[in-house]
Amino acid sequence: GKGLDWDGYSVYDAASCFLRYLKHLPEPVIPYEFYERFIFALQPARNDPLDPNSGLNPAHILKSIAPLQQAVTSIPPLNRHLLVYLLDILAVFASKSDENLMTSERLVAAFQPALLSRVPNKMSADDHARASETMVLMVENQDHFLIGMQ
Repeated sequence: GKGLDWDGYSVYDAASCFLRYLKHLPEPVIPYEFYERFIFALQPARNDPLDPNSGLNPAHILKSIAPLQQAVTSIPPLNRHLLVYLLDILAVFASKSDENLMTSERLVAAFQPALLSRVPNKMSADDHARASETMVLMVENQDHFLIGMQ
């Protein structure tokens, strides 16, 4: 996109086009079959590891990094590269949230369905909340997921 003339367009236009592209993919960036693996990776960080709705304990967040790294390496290479790219760009935008008002939570609210989801007709409100929680943790710790990247 370096050669594109963006006069008359905003970053919101670019984000909308990109998000539209992602939402039109046949599956999320993390394929449906890997949903459980990513959600389960957060168990070590939960206040109550046996209760998927117990919330995350900030003191234990790093315990979920290794299982998430394993989950990332398990997805197909093209998906993994796109995921790592998206985590990086979302982290960059989130780091400027004082200027753009786009915190990691707000970015994930927009992008999560295109990143991590069950098959649409099987996605409950709890599933959506857990997927969002997983993606926020990944965005906020994206530097841990540059596995195999140069």
